[in-house]
Amino acid sequence: MNHQMNTAYDPILVTLSWVVAIVAAYAAVGIAHRLRRTTGRERQIWQFGGAAAFGFGVWAMHFIGMTALKMPILVAYDPAITILSVVFAFFAGWIAIGVIGQENVKMQQILLGGTLLGAGIGAMHYTGMFAMRMEAGLGFDPIMFAVSVVVAVSISSLGLWIMTAKQFSRLKGRGLITASVVGSAIPIMHYVGMAAARFNAENAMMMTRLPIASDNILLLNSVMIVSMLILSFPIFLNWLLD
Repeated sequence: MNHQMNTAYDPILVTLSWVVAIVAAYAAVGIAHRLRRTTGRERQIWQFGGAAAFGFGVWAMHFIGMTALKMPILVAYDPAITILSVVFAFFAGWIAIGVIGQENVKMQQILLGGTLLGAGIGAMHYTGMFAMRMEAGLGFDPIMFAVSVVVAVSISSLGLWIMTAKQFSRLKGRGLITASVVGSAIPIMHYVGMAAARFNAENAMMMTRLPIASDNILLLNSVMIVSMLILSFPIFLNWLLD
């Protein structure tokens, strides 16, 4: 008989994951403004930079959130599958930058962009979860799984609409509002997705406490360093191309 494990979250790391997601979205919004004023090779460079900043920010948020999860067993991550999850995150960033970097965006483009953005975030999240290596089974509640995907697509579409709709063009702080909406789509989807997860410990060796393993501390530190480097990429592009 399988026994579902009890889990908990570190509130500080949860908050940090949310902040990283919003900062990544804000960097993407700033780059989108540059895209509208550039063409040719320079535009391609800015779109790549924006996709990297947003995509790696999404990925960083996910793994900070995963590290925030405390279970009574030790968890490691498969390197190859983890790298694959980064590819999906970059894809999500490329879609987001491509949509908000246009001058005139139709509703069909917003809905398509929001769907692809949400799908990219979802693919990154669940790929990252399948990278977990632990002495426990991993399953998902189908209803919560569906809700997590709908949430990601819906909030992503809302954020893209706020950023591109003309009626919001004079709204003060639109960039921050958009970043908050789009950025929030990432952790909301993540934690709804985590609520869908079922960790079964039929043969797991249980610990007496809920530790953060030393490998996970190394992962957390690495993610934070990479996040800072990637999110500073737009500053480097400003210096290089101005």
